[in-house]
Amino acid sequence: MVALTACPPPLGVDVAGGSHHAAMGILAAVVERQQTGERQFVDISMTDAAFALCAMSGTACLSGRSRCRDGAAEWWAFYDYYRTWDNRWLSIGSLEPQCSARLCDTLGLGEIKDFALSQNPEHQQKLKAALKEKILDKTFAE
Repeated sequence: MVALTACPPPLGVDVAGGSHHAAMGILAAVVERQQTGERQFVDISMTDAAFALCAMSGTACLSGRSRCRDGAAEWWAFYDYYRTWDNRWLSIGSLEPQCSARLCDTLGLGEIKDFALSQNPEHQQKLKAALKEKILDKTFAE
């Protein structure tokens, strides 16, 4: 038996938060077309869908009353929501090496891009702190 103590892991968000909700939207659009003949536009937000999957633990995590990643793998420790200069939030999740490397290069953090794949908690915390600092200096549009 698996205890759900936190929000779903990143790959779970891809599957359950993306494709699962997209499939439901597509099926609803097919039913609507069959009933009315009207075409539909299906727009899926993986973030919104992921929040639906972790409504209770997600709110506890964001309010600081719980750790989001209890028991989760260390390799996604820098996945998080980062505040921008204009007080908006940016969600970062770049599991693939080429994505995390491009993110670090774009933000001028090329010297520590290997930390994204490191199992060392100190490397993860250093990367997360650097991301937080860089993103806080930029607007959401940037």
